[in-house]
Amino acid sequence: MKSRKATTYGYVLLFLVLTLLPSPKNLLLAEIDPEADHDKAVVLLNQKQYGQALSLIENILTRTPSFIRGYSDLVKCYRAMGDVQGATIFIESIYLDNPENAVVNYAMGYALYHQNKYDTSAIFFDKAIQLDPNLAEAWNNRAAIYQFVEKNDDDARQY
Repeated sequence: MKSRKATTYGYVLLFLVLTLLPSPKNLLLAEIDPEADHDKAVVLLNQKQYGQALSLIENILTRTPSFIRGYSDLVKCYRAMGDVQGATIFIESIYLDNPENAVVNYAMGYALYHQNKYDTSAIFFDKAIQLDPNLAEAWNNRAAIYQFVEKNDDDARQY
């Protein structure tokens, strides 16, 4: 049977460890630098190392869903790997946790646009614009749908 003193020391030690160490989540968030990791991913993408680039990009976007530059590279990786729907499936998982995030809505539209699903893509671009009227990328892509798909030059000019 353990002595009472040893048990007390054990609890004190456990308390100190748990209170003084940062949480694993905080450690993960502190370690991420989306810009630096994205730069590494772009190098890998240019070297046609799509699997490694994709892993980095997905990690960035999981932790930083508003990192807009990562989404186009995500789509490039999946398309280069022959999986045109893979980006949409991945972005859907982020969207479920962030349905009111303008960048995530834009990303859904962008991925669907590259699958030639223009009607659905337009819905996501419109929602992204509604959530953040300053999101130029969403305006630009919505205008492209108006002009090239819907052949509506008047609305395209407005966008």
